[in-house]
Amino acid sequence: MNAYMQNYLGSDGLFVAIILAILVAASFGWLTRKDIKLKLPDSVPPMVADSLSPAFTAMIIFAAVFFIKWGLTMTSFGNVFELIKQVISAPLMNFGATPAAMIAIMTIANLVWCFGVHPSSVTSVYVPVFITVTMANITAFQAGDPLPDAKYLMLYNCLYFGGTGNTICLCLDMLFAKSEKFKAMRKLMLLPNLFNITEPVIFGVPVMLNPLFFIPMLLSCIVPGLVALPLLNILPIAYNPTVQLPWVMPTFITALMQGGPLYMIVILICIAVTCVIWYPFFKIADNQALEEEKAIAAQKAAAEA
Repeated sequence: MNAYMQNYLGSDGLFVAIILAILVAASFGWLTRKDIKLKLPDSVPPMVADSLSPAFTAMIIFAAVFFIKWGLTMTSFGNVFELIKQVISAPLMNFGATPAAMIAIMTIANLVWCFGVHPSSVTSVYVPVFITVTMANITAFQAGDPLPDAKYLMLYNCLYFGGTGNTICLCLDMLFAKSEKFKAMRKLMLLPNLFNITEPVIFGVPVMLNPLFFIPMLLSCIVPGLVALPLLNILPIAYNPTVQLPWVMPTFITALMQGGPLYMIVILICIAVTCVIWYPFFKIADNQALEEEKAIAAQKAAAEA
């Protein structure tokens, strides 16, 4: 490993790796479609020609990369890593790696889910920023230095517990249901939602394309975020960014493993607050379902009489 530069293997080289992977793949596809390849005589066996053609295309890309690398050595940046860092990475991180940006992104993800668009279409764009911050904090943790963005990382679990929209709180509110509809639903939905699987609630209640639940979906990240931020600033939470558990792990357990009991308490407070947000809207849906069940029962009684 001493033969290679290691200072760009962490968060500083992440954006370069992503951009280079996209450009190389796109360039190879474009050159192949343009039929820019090594033309060999007909006497060469097809198997040999087919194996050499991609190699020639790759040589063109390698040559282009080499000249770009050589040209950057003559600039003030020195290399592509510093170019991306100063032109793209730094401004993007200054904007994206903030609590306000995270709350905004998660709120937009909830919003598009209300209209039937999967939230990954929004959150996947934000993933490189989150991974970059995570790797920077892991590097600092391993070096024994103060974590640069610990509160930013801790805020994520305060905005995403029980899946997109924090619908675990809607399932918990179903424990107080009076209608048979929601009494049956809570048996099917509570356990999956505990493990961050939201599809049974989103499609089953439904939450998606339901105007009644638009407001709680919109507020389910904003309010917990505003509640969590001062708590994360006040409480002495010892956060460990190297602890990365599967996404299906219940969030309060993840918080306990990453930051101890204090962090878990913050998550539980956010869950309680979000349950309060969801409850009035769930109560309306529960009352509507109860009235429908009473009407159906009355019709059956009249028919039997």
